[in-house]
Amino acid sequence: MPVRGLMSTLTSLKIRARLNLGFGAMVVLMATLVGVTLFEISAISDRNTRIVNLRVPNDYRKPVVQGR
Repeated sequence: MPVRGLMSTLTSLKIRARLNLGFGAMVVLMATLVGVTLFEISAISDRNTRIVNLRVPNDYRKPVVQGR
């Protein structure tokens, strides 16, 4: 559909329909952003865990055994 046809279709809608369409678009955009954010937070957490496991010496992760 050409841009001119789309614009005439949007302008012919009642205000209620245009508001609902705009609100629906915002809901879809926000849901997408939340999904991307959760995915990235998970990836950062995995990278952080890997860095800690590689950088922290093994002696610090083992329990300390007290001698006599």
